[in-house]
Amino acid sequence: MIMNTGCGGNGPADPIVNAAADDPRLVAATREARERWDEFEQAFRDREEGVAYAVKFALPTPDGSTEHLWMQVTEIHDGDVTGILDNNPAQKVGYTRGDEVSVSVDSIEDWLIGRGPQDITGGFTIRVLQQIEREGP
Repeated sequence: MIMNTGCGGNGPADPIVNAAADDPRLVAATREARERWDEFEQAFRDREEGVAYAVKFALPTPDGSTEHLWMQVTEIHDGDVTGILDNNPAQKVGYTRGDEVSVSVDSIEDWLIGRGPQDITGGFTIRVLQQIEREGP
């Protein structure tokens, strides 16, 4: 499984971590993000200027694996989330950074609200992936 550790990557240098989909830490982080989805949705409805609202979702890859990407949210409507892809996919998934993407709310794996580098709410899987990266192969 290929995962970008954060949103707003810088092109080819987007940080990518290979992690097992069944890693209990990732499972727990995804569960927390889903359990707290209403918190993100309310913040997006009441959105503030200059604040980033992003979600992470998965796309299948040609080799049968899964790539997890971030989008900057522009709309939440009728159970779908629409936004602008914020990462360069490592594999061909049919999208590139800057493309508009829509996914079901049910497919959201993480979310974050960013008011600055030190003021982030959410990003549950980011912390886990950073830990996995530090642990090495």
